[in-house]
Amino acid sequence: MRPDAEKDAVEVKYVHGYPTLAAFIASDPGHSTAIYRRFDFLSARTLLLLQSELVELEAQLRVLDQEDLQNDDEEVTECARDWNVFEEKAKVAHSRAEKRMQLSLLIRAKLKEYSEANSISQDELN
Repeated sequence: MRPDAEKDAVEVKYVHGYPTLAAFIASDPGHSTAIYRRFDFLSARTLLLLQSELVELEAQLRVLDQEDLQNDDEEVTECARDWNVFEEKAKVAHSRAEKRMQLSLLIRAKLKEYSEANSISQDELN
């Protein structure tokens, strides 16, 4: 005869508070007790702040673009057309290319953060 797993199960006790509540929620087979806050205000606020940061970074990039437009240097044109040249020139400390590369990488990271936060917010709306 096989042992009865439910009968032989050891009752686990938890400290009152979050551990007990988590055990209760996890034990609900229909998951009807799993109700969590969405933090809509905080999500919206975070997205607005990220947008504000991106707008500022975009403005900085536009300033660099306008300065480059005024500069008749062939190096500027090469960097604008060839990633390998741009990457190589950006290795020079305190160069324009280094400044642009740092800004580009910051924009990339911020856009990724914004996209992830935005997709989470969109998922919550559905």
